[in-house]
Amino acid sequence: MTKQSLTPSQQLWPTEVKIVCAQDTGLVPNGWTVESDDVESAIDLAKLDFTYSPCGEDEDYIFGDEMLKRAKAAKALGSLGFAKLVLDAQAEGRDIIPTYLPGMNHIILPRTVLRDLQGYLCVPDLYIGRRDLSASYIWTRGVRWYQNFRRLEIPIFASCVVTRVRE
Repeated sequence: MTKQSLTPSQQLWPTEVKIVCAQDTGLVPNGWTVESDDVESAIDLAKLDFTYSPCGEDEDYIFGDEMLKRAKAAKALGSLGFAKLVLDAQAEGRDIIPTYLPGMNHIILPRTVLRDLQGYLCVPDLYIGRRDLSASYIWTRGVRWYQNFRRLEIPIFASCVVTRVRE
C-alpha cells in the first residue's frame, strides 16, 4: 500500500498536538465504563500512516483480542481522545485523516477500551460515510468521518486499519 501524504489542511496544524483522556472527550456513552485508556502523549500529524491492517495478508478477519495484541506490537495510535481531535478538526473544516483511503472503511482506535451497558468490551472506531439529511429531497453533506464503537468479539475485517506513526 502507498503511504498517505498530508492533506492541505493538515499543513495548517502545529507539528504536534496534545490528546485528552477518554473521560474528557464527551464521547463516552452514558453508563459505559472506561476499562483502559492509553492516551498518546503527543502526535506528530505530519507522520501519520493509515495503511496498516492488523489482519495478516492471508486473513480475512481477526477478533478483538488478537487485534489489540497486533496493534500494540505495531505501536498503533488511536485513543478516544484522538477521535475527538479528528472530529473537532473536521467540524472546523480541517481534515486530519484523508476522507479517501483506498480499500479502507474503518479506522480502529485500539488504545481505549470501554465496557458497554451489556458488559461487552468495545473499542472506538472512525468510519467513512455520507449522511442524507432530508426526507422530502435528498442532499448530502459529503463524505466525512463518524465515530462509533466496535465490540471486541465481532470480527475485525481486513478493510479496517489502525493509525501508526511513519518512521
